[in-house]
Amino acid sequence: MMAKEALVIAVLGAGNIGRTLGKKWSEAGHQIHFGVNDPAGKNAQIVHAEFGDRATVGTIAEALQGTPPWY
Repeated sequence: MMAKEALVIAVLGAGNIGRTLGKKWSEAGHQIHFGVNDPAGKNAQIVHAEFGDRATVGTIAEALQGTPPWY
């Protein structure tokens, strides 16, 4: 069953798998928050470059703050 409205999704990790999932969900119109160990690190910078303002990057705790617990 497809969601009829945009979801808020926290992706924990911004490596190859996390970015791929985030990209697919972002393209489907969902709001993506990446949670990473180092928000200034290499993978976080890649997310900033690939997603621009279509996603946020922060600590894992920050990513989970804006996400309801059932996602």
